[in-house]
Amino acid sequence: MITKYSEISKMTKEDVLKKIREKNKEIVDIRFQLVASQIKNVKTVKTIKREIAKMNTFLKTIEGDK
Repeated sequence: MITKYSEISKMTKEDVLKKIREKNKEIVDIRFQLVASQIKNVKTVKTIKREIAKMNTFLKTIEGDK
């Protein structure tokens, strides 16, 4: 799991976009598992959403620099 902004800033724009797509798919999978009562930790969706927000912030800073 990527949690630090410094790790995200080392990635390329394409890698960040790919990671965002993967995290969105992961959220969908976790939601299905939550409905089926297969997951006990409901905070995982929240942490993944935070990671996506960090990546989106990074992308906006890249676009702002251009």
